[in-house]
Amino acid sequence: MLTSVCIIAARQQEQVARLKIESQVPDPDLGVKMLAALHKCLDTPGVDRAIVIGTDIPDMSVHVLEACSNMLQSHDIVMGPADDGGYYLLGLSARGCSATKQAGAAGLFRGVQWSTPHVLHATSSAAAVLGLSIAPPGQLPRLRDIDTLQDLAEWVRGTNMNTIPGTDTASEFVDRRAELRALAVAICERHTANL
Repeated sequence: MLTSVCIIAARQQEQVARLKIESQVPDPDLGVKMLAALHKCLDTPGVDRAIVIGTDIPDMSVHVLEACSNMLQSHDIVMGPADDGGYYLLGLSARGCSATKQAGAAGLFRGVQWSTPHVLHATSSAAAVLGLSIAPPGQLPRLRDIDTLQDLAEWVRGTNMNTIPGTDTASEFVDRRAELRALAVAICERHTANL
């Protein structure tokens, strides 16, 4: 279980984002957790957009985060589509924050059944009902999140380990490859322990 939510906060006129890790609110609902983190970040003076990301996305890159940040300058909400029908990233602008605060988590996540193939569509529909400007589909790449041992195996089969996304230098490649191997070992050990 995740104990923190990653938040990328961008101040007005800044292209480079800063990373802030926030503790999750003690609520079992994922939507409440995400909105609380986004609202807390957007309540910071000078911050005009925030992004919450999944921590189980091995192909996440700074390029994806920059693209999302740029889209939030002209859209209220941005979602990065995941292979399983959900999303790996949710970005919110200051205007989107105001609208979701008025509606609450039930507004943006009305009818969302988490961990189903309908999460992205349901969230997009709820955002449209709130009158939020939604970044068009296809602006961000479709990425795989790793929830199960099978997800990991499928990701490894589909990944060229000689060209790992998100690595620009040889040292980043070596670090990322070692990190991914450690992740694979940890997931396999956890899976084996649960048998």
